[in-house]
Amino acid sequence: MSLAPSAEFSADSPAGAETAQPLLQPRSARERGWLGVELAKRAVADPGVLVRDVVRGSPAANSGVLVGDVILSVDGENVTRPEDVSRLVAVRGAGQRLRLGLQHAQVTRLLAIDLERFPDSDEVLRRQYVGLQAPELDALETAQGSVEPRLASWRGKVVVLEFWASWCGPCHLLSPVLERWHERFTPQGVVVAGVAAEDLAVVSRSASQLGIAYPVFADPSGATTKAYRALALPTVFVLDKGGRVRDVMVGYSTPGLLRLESLVKRLIEES
Repeated sequence: MSLAPSAEFSADSPAGAETAQPLLQPRSARERGWLGVELAKRAVADPGVLVRDVVRGSPAANSGVLVGDVILSVDGENVTRPEDVSRLVAVRGAGQRLRLGLQHAQVTRLLAIDLERFPDSDEVLRRQYVGLQAPELDALETAQGSVEPRLASWRGKVVVLEFWASWCGPCHLLSPVLERWHERFTPQGVVVAGVAAEDLAVVSRSASQLGIAYPVFADPSGATTKAYRALALPTVFVLDKGGRVRDVMVGYSTPGLLRLESLVKRLIEES
């Protein structure tokens, strides 16, 4: 399940009314509100829905929702599945208030949370990572290149880390751009590297077919891809010389690439 977006996947009748009002319909992604949690189903006998993760700076985080909390109800309606929470959040718009019944360490509490505009994938990842140390690279296999897949070995260099796949069309469009960055910026202390959550043989063959010369790593276990939440491809992270995430781009975007290229140039000049 992806972070926040998958988790946020009747007007009351007047007294004496004889006909029920229809239930509100889910809003479009552009209009609906956003809570900012990743959810997981609990055991059949356990009530509620587990909060598996909370997006940093999200409405949920700002209201005190914690990893490990259990959502018992949304606006007074009991929930037992992540889809129940998604449905009840999806009918609310940005700026509307949601009442969340939570259980934390056996204590039940009620929170009133003001929802925000539903963010795009770039914004979710920026909230979660920008300004923090990048996750370590875990269980990677070298498909090509001589650099070691460890952040510590790249310390002091600006890093452009791409997550891609052999079957990803937009990734094929992105690789020539990153190849030009590799040729241009490597002499200035930049590491451009790719990670694909596929078997080593597949990654090696695809990198060769695409004419990629920058370092490429296979992530057959998916551990590193999961740590960076690169669930949509391509996803590109830019790290500064101290290993902190400075920006993220999801998908292929000309404006996004111009933004990242400008950032790389600025980071090269930082001491």
